[in-house]
Amino acid sequence: MSFGGKSFAPAPTSKKPPIQANQTPTSETAPMVDDPLMEMQSLYGNQAMVSFLGEQGVDEAAEKTAKQPEAVEKIGGQPEPAKDPKKDPTVNPDTESEHVKGAEYTEIKGAPFIQGAKDTTDIQANDVSQGQLGDCYFIASLAALAHTNPELIRNRIKDNGDGTYTVSFNEGGDVIVDGKFPTKGGDVQFAGKGDEDEKKGSELWVMLVEKAWAKIKGGYELIRGSKVRMTSTDAMESFAGGDTLSKNPSTMNDDEMFKVLGEAVDNKWAATIGVKNVTNPDEIKAVKDSGLVPNHAYAILDVDVKNKTITVYNPWGDEYKVPALSADVLRKYVNVMHVNKQTQKK
Repeated sequence: MSFGGKSFAPAPTSKKPPIQANQTPTSETAPMVDDPLMEMQSLYGNQAMVSFLGEQGVDEAAEKTAKQPEAVEKIGGQPEPAKDPKKDPTVNPDTESEHVKGAEYTEIKGAPFIQGAKDTTDIQANDVSQGQLGDCYFIASLAALAHTNPELIRNRIKDNGDGTYTVSFNEGGDVIVDGKFPTKGGDVQFAGKGDEDEKKGSELWVMLVEKAWAKIKGGYELIRGSKVRMTSTDAMESFAGGDTLSKNPSTMNDDEMFKVLGEAVDNKWAATIGVKNVTNPDEIKAVKDSGLVPNHAYAILDVDVKNKTITVYNPWGDEYKVPALSADVLRKYVNVMHVNKQTQKK
């Protein structure tokens, strides 16, 4: 049983694996310790943080992205209203992050949506690839929504026809961004390009949504899993709305688990999983032997209710294949399943 029965063409191979929330950008991507409370909130949802932080997730764009422009005096002494930085496409989110220094904004030729040669539609999970930023919770959510509800994504990204785009969020409202993205040495540093077209250029929708999210929150560093603050349950709810159901597989038997997952399939609800963080070498090896990466999020693509397995998408990109995951693997290594009860909006 699948969410949409779509085929997935190989995505462009990245030059280096993206940085997880708990990794440093070395050639060996050596693990690092990040803030466990903030990681819990981004990967496992806002509800898990209420007892620690209260319900204070707030939009930080006005403070971090740019200072509010001062009112300009007009003839007659009437001030001109200050422009909302979220609506000003010339205001770009700060590129500095723990893992990326000195990136500069570069214009990327492209279009929001481009259909790959082997794709069945122009919006698919394999458009998604995480870059050198630990925001797997967000990128995996976009892959899940692309797989189950591509029209929702299409309708939340408006090409304004002047080189700018309006991205609409449930949490944060409308944000206007341009087609410039952080690069170093010609390489895009954060979310990667999707499909390519000789005339149109690169597919940009994932990069546009990530940039808009960074603009809402005050910079790319502030959408890392260890830094982000959300008022929503998870990133799917933050972007798409709907109500997200969060479950811990370790507390569920097979029938309970696959009742939830089967209902998601039947209703074409987007779903993700979050793998627990482990630091013991034996535990790390056990998680990796299952095909998963510790402290990482994945989009659910397919559910086999009969055989009690799921197929997931690694937001690092389509080339990072993951074997079918059994109920036992989910119970052992997954801390949370998010199911976004989003109707198929047009």
